[in-house]
Amino acid sequence: TVDVTFRLLEFEITSAADPNGTVSPDGVTVVTYGSNLELAAAPNTGYQVDTWSLDGVEAQTGGISFTLTDIQANHTVDVTFRLLEFEITSAADPNGTVSPDGVTVVTYGSNLELTATPNTGYHVDKWSVDGVEVQTGNNSFTLEDIQAAKTVHVTFRLLEFDITGISGENGTISPDGVTIATYGSDLALTATPEGEYLVRIWSVDGDQVQIGGESYMLTNIMADHSVNVSFSLLYYVITPSGDSNGSIDPDYPITAEPNDSISFSASPNDEYDVRAWFVDGTPVQSGGASYTLSDIQSDHSVSFASTQIMYTVDATAGPGGSVNPTRVDVHSGGNHAFTATPDVGYEVDTWSTDSIAIQIGGATYEVSPIDADHTVHVTFKQVRCDSLGTYEFEAEGEFEGGIITNNPAQPDEALVIVEPVGLGANPENLVMAMRNRTNSEGQTVNARAKGTFAETSSDEILICFKYLFMSPNVELAVYISDSPALLAADDPLRAQHYIEVGRLAPPPADQAGSPGSNRLAVFQNMIWTDHLNFAEGLYVELELIGQGADGQVSADSGASSVYIDSWSSSIQCNGVCLDINGDNSVDQADLLRVIGAYGSSATGATACLEGVFSADGYVDSYDIASWDWAMSSDQRLLGYCGLALVGEPGDNGVMGAVVHEPENAAGPMLLANVPSDLSDLLIAGKRGSSDAAGKLKDSLYVFDSAGQSGGSFAPASNRCNISLVRGPDGQIYQLNSETGLVRLDGTDEVVIPSGRIELANEPRYDKSATVYVGIQGEGSDSFGRPILDVAFDADHVYIVPVVVNPDGGEPYTAAAKLRLSAGGDSPYELVELYDDAPLPNDNQCRDNLREIELDSAGNLYVLNVHSLNESDILWRYGTDGTVERLDLGRPDGGSYVPAPVAMYVSQTTGTLYLASAASNQADPESTVVYKLSTQGALVLEKSITIDGLHHVTGMTEDPATGTLWIAGFNMHDIPQDPDPTQPAFYYPYLACISNVDDSVQVIPLFDPASHDLGLPMSILWTGVAERTLVQ
Repeated sequence: TVDVTFRLLEFEITSAADPNGTVSPDGVTVVTYGSNLELAAAPNTGYQVDTWSLDGVEAQTGGISFTLTDIQANHTVDVTFRLLEFEITSAADPNGTVSPDGVTVVTYGSNLELTATPNTGYHVDKWSVDGVEVQTGNNSFTLEDIQAAKTVHVTFRLLEFDITGISGENGTISPDGVTIATYGSDLALTATPEGEYLVRIWSVDGDQVQIGGESYMLTNIMADHSVNVSFSLLYYVITPSGDSNGSIDPDYPITAEPNDSISFSASPNDEYDVRAWFVDGTPVQSGGASYTLSDIQSDHSVSFASTQIMYTVDATAGPGGSVNPTRVDVHSGGNHAFTATPDVGYEVDTWSTDSIAIQIGGATYEVSPIDADHTVHVTFKQVRCDSLGTYEFEAEGEFEGGIITNNPAQPDEALVIVEPVGLGANPENLVMAMRNRTNSEGQTVNARAKGTFAETSSDEILICFKYLFMSPNVELAVYISDSPALLAADDPLRAQHYIEVGRLAPPPADQAGSPGSNRLAVFQNMIWTDHLNFAEGLYVELELIGQGADGQVSADSGASSVYIDSWSSSIQCNGVCLDINGDNSVDQADLLRVIGAYGSSATGATACLEGVFSADGYVDSYDIASWDWAMSSDQRLLGYCGLALVGEPGDNGVMGAVVHEPENAAGPMLLANVPSDLSDLLIAGKRGSSDAAGKLKDSLYVFDSAGQSGGSFAPASNRCNISLVRGPDGQIYQLNSETGLVRLDGTDEVVIPSGRIELANEPRYDKSATVYVGIQGEGSDSFGRPILDVAFDADHVYIVPVVVNPDGGEPYTAAAKLRLSAGGDSPYELVELYDDAPLPNDNQCRDNLREIELDSAGNLYVLNVHSLNESDILWRYGTDGTVERLDLGRPDGGSYVPAPVAMYVSQTTGTLYLASAASNQADPESTVVYKLSTQGALVLEKSITIDGLHHVTGMTEDPATGTLWIAGFNMHDIPQDPDPTQPAFYYPYLACISNVDDSVQVIPLFDPASHDLGLPMSILWTGVAERTLVQ
């Protein structure tokens, strides 16, 4: 028999509690299938059951027991506890607040700090908990070890203050002693004098508050106070007062007994002072910071009156003008403006206050604020350039208002419309037409026009106008006059009031100003005023001399003999010549201004920037060379207004200037030796160093074709070096305006020094002449022109310019062929002069020969540079004696190259290169190089724009490749008043143009770490290369 028995399944129930209480049963309890198990939790003190969890899942919130029913598996039961929480209710009465306010929940055993904030005038009275007072006063209260809900209440009460009543002798005060008063309340006090005594003064905390009266009310009490009352048999009341611009001390009514004295002090506001003291409205004292009222016998009022402080400003003027006012009294803190009135030909230079320069220029100057006496002084300087008037003939009224004519009828007939001239069409351009007429007797009457210009005291005046002759066989005479009258030629007063300063005839055919040219020419002449006095005005008269046409022909018919336009008079470059900044000193600061204007036209104010031998209408590298020469020696005056071609001592028109001692005086030179390790390029240039002593001094710099510096070396002279050139033997030479042509081989030989040659027949007039090579004489006796350029062939040296002074003829410049002499009395002899003689009445400026080149076929190229009347000219003198001329200055021509510079003839390509010294108006960040063909007739082939290069100063060629190398510079942030002690504003550049495709590469050379080149002046290829000549 087998019996089987069964029993209920058993399961383990594991129970546990967190540390804040216990559970029962605890641990493992074995139960049977389907049974129930009740568990009980016992929280620690201050805790309560939080949650019951079954197998990790929350099953019940709160409750001290939990029943597990119908158990069918093992389980874990966990119970957690949390602190008991209580509500703390806080409140304050209406006279303040409590924080926290209202209900705050806190946990068992914690603390709660409460803070009371009384309203103004109150303080905490008491704190109560559950209606029971627990603390008196104090703005904070802490409820500690909270184990139940509580209510906290705080009450407030008014602040209380001690008011102490004190009486002097001979009376009493009520209340006497200490009286307690609450915040904001009032307290009435009463004084009772004894016998015949009177109440005198009530004081609160020692300060007088009331005179007399048997009662005093202390109002709105907010602090402890002491109230005193004094008594007296007799007293007087003194009432002080200040004015609106100051205060008085004491500033309240004061009592005094008979015979007393009281002192008062005045404190005027800033910029004010005491004018007078008054007693009862009557002045008793003048000024003074204090006043004492003595022997008081009655009531009085005491006051003072103030007045604003006055200061005196005295103004004076230096020579050349006046100032107004010369003295002024000004209230303290005020201001005053002074006005300067320059004399004619002067302008305001500097305003100074108390000998300190404050303002440069300006017609008015204001001193502000004025807080002391001052002196003001204004100085004047001569106007460098000042217009005396211009007639543009743009309106009929302009003609009628200023031009005096001998017209018999309508003066407006002199205004006509002309055809377009110059660079572009301008059909509305109005000019003055002058045309002779025939009077009723059949006699020709010369057309006369007298322009009215401003008064001036200047000794030199620039007369300028444009002209275009419309018919031949006439002359235009130019006069200056100090009289508005059209005086006849035979008038006895004419010599006293007229000076002829020019006479023009129609220029040769096709020159500007000639009949049929349709191009205006320019008359420009600086004249000396001699005996004439222009205090009442300057008059410039034009007279057309010659046979006129029928008087019935109208002025605008095209038959007029001459057209006049842009008629002006001006003062130009007044004062010390070469002193650009007006400091009566000629130095590097002036030269820096020349550099800063490089590329501009030398007209108006910039005309003063041209050097003593480089006046050509352009500010270019020749002006820099000219200034360099003028500043190179303390043996010559630096105020040259122009170096004459020929002359005797004193012919140069100089004005005195402060002379700065140069480093190298004129005289024998110790010559530099060219290093043996030259690279591709040698550049002669001026230093850009920051120190004023070294800036703009000459040096020689070695570079490779990548623009990397190979070092530098100083020439023997750090002034006057113009250009570099290579001789036929490969030797390097340098041109120096002071010394001549120098061979850079370490010897002391000057190959071509200055000299004079007597010639039997010069080419222009076929007369005997003296030929001057280089500048002649010294100091103020100097004249001539320096050698500016040279070219070599195997046997000769070609130079420009030389000055030819014919016997009985006008001096002129020419190119010269010299043969160097190994010995003898002269280092050279003249072989030939090159001159293309001008035609009669030529109006071009042809004495500005600048550069010379020789091509491989022996043809000579000579360049003349001047902006006036299309005087930029290139000549080619052929080996067969032919002379070819190319006009570079005609804007309407096919070969226009303004301000040509840096001419170079390629020995490998047969190309003549020219740069323009004029800034590229179309794109100031670029410059243009021009290519001219020398094969056949001279003709401009093309122009090449070099982007990133502003100015070209020299060109050379790599003969192996035909690459053209260019030296130049850029300028940025040009200062108005350059300072030699500041870094240079000009930066050196290198550029090259490929012979294959005319592609351009620009290489910046600025590298202060390796060299101090600032301004390149000349460049020479020094690399080793085979040369292929073009025949």
